[in-house]
Amino acid sequence: MVSRFAAFVVVVGLVLTARRISNVALASAIVLIVGVATAFDPGHGVTYENQTDSRVTVYRIGIVDTTLEPGQSKTFSFNEIKGEQTIEAKDDNGRTLYVDTVTWDDLKQRGWTIVIKQSGAPTQVPSPSPLR
Repeated sequence: MVSRFAAFVVVVGLVLTARRISNVALASAIVLIVGVATAFDPGHGVTYENQTDSRVTVYRIGIVDTTLEPGQSKTFSFNEIKGEQTIEAKDDNGRTLYVDTVTWDDLKQRGWTIVIKQSGAPTQVPSPSPLR
């Protein structure tokens, strides 16, 4: 991955040799390098941990991310989250076992791990109560 510092070093090198390069070529090179450096957001590995007795399907912002067997963990590369994202886990019957809205800072504080527990922690989703 290209770090922003490496891109900066290359840009400085290009500026120092600008006498040999036309202004158009120099501007194009700078735009290309800065674009590449910012396009590869390194993000971070985030682990889903299924601590339930059920197979669960994990959704991130409403889109299926993965399916986990009981006790299984999987790590995925997340690009940095801007704002909030909702993580939800449902069993094979479609019952929501876990739902939480997280920010990038939340994930960092949790050690880059999302623990899916039967209780629904950290946000419990109550089962529908029977009508009387």
